[in-house]
Amino acid sequence: MTDEEGGKRILQYRRIAQRPWGAQLWEDVQLLSPLTWRGAASIGKVQWEWKKLLQSAAALVLLIPLAFKRENSMPQILPRYSVISLSSIWSVAWLWRGTTGIRTVWHKTFTFSRWSEMLGLPSTRSVAEEDAWRVLSERITQQRAYRTRRYDVYLPPLLTGRALEAIMFLPGFGVEHVAYAESAARLADAGWVVVVVSAEPLRIASKGLGFASSRIRDIPYLVCKELNVPLSWSVIGHSLGSFTATHVSLELDIPRVVLWGSAPMDDLIADLSNLNKRVLVLQGSEDKVIQFMVPDEQVRQQQTDNFYRKLPTNTITKMIEGGTHKGFGSYTPAFSIEKSSGIPRSEQQFQAVALTVDFLRNV
Repeated sequence: MTDEEGGKRILQYRRIAQRPWGAQLWEDVQLLSPLTWRGAASIGKVQWEWKKLLQSAAALVLLIPLAFKRENSMPQILPRYSVISLSSIWSVAWLWRGTTGIRTVWHKTFTFSRWSEMLGLPSTRSVAEEDAWRVLSERITQQRAYRTRRYDVYLPPLLTGRALEAIMFLPGFGVEHVAYAESAARLADAGWVVVVVSAEPLRIASKGLGFASSRIRDIPYLVCKELNVPLSWSVIGHSLGSFTATHVSLELDIPRVVLWGSAPMDDLIADLSNLNKRVLVLQGSEDKVIQFMVPDEQVRQQQTDNFYRKLPTNTITKMIEGGTHKGFGSYTPAFSIEKSSGIPRSEQQFQAVALTVDFLRNV
């Protein structure tokens, strides 16, 4: 199979799985939102240097409007609105802070080779692979999924008038939310309504960064209204989205929280320690991203301890042997940090879904 053939298939899948008219324009307009840029600029006020990398990473997304192509992915081209938005007062202030972040990260956090590797990338956006688009298009054809501007919904085999369980899924940093289609479909097959939320325009699922809590507060209401059934909610987050999941659980009073591939960044996670919530943490034994973000083992252990202090004492942690950071989704990572492939992606996602389903059914 050639890249060209794979690209043609993805085009076919994308035609079937088109979002409503105006979705792309809506995302572009969000780039000019004061809320988006205020959140992005606020990264410069934090202590942990790795977060400033997010400034530089998002800057690359905006500054390099070039078409590129990766294996098993579609050519990506950034809209001109992204470049126009650089003239906004929010982006100018944000990019000014970003230059400081670049210098700090260069000298204190990353080796030259790692930084050079990241600078050589045309974009920090991780695009969904063919398998994810295929599953989404199949579910839409089967009327088991539908798309909106702000989220994709995967439906269980039977929709009745009785109350149903629902999951809100928050994507990782830079990851196209379609990349979680396979896991979402499996969770839907197990009986859940699964809502995979788009983190556009910056694809940073964190408070104020193009994905503010105010933008998702009404999603449970909207989905209940669309399906005309009452829903009981849980929340899942992958990578950076796992931190957002803890805040969403507070914001929307969601009692069940599942964290996939969550780095031990104790200052990002919401404090759930004294609340009546049930939490599951899933990690991959071959997750190199966590080590990359906190390279010092002693610091990493200290942050891990602080991380768990903010979770309930009955938190359950499960390890997927051979699992990687990227294996929780179906996407081509922008940063090739993980050299080993670990177990097959389908196997990791199967285990992740099975452990998640078992947890949600028994809490």
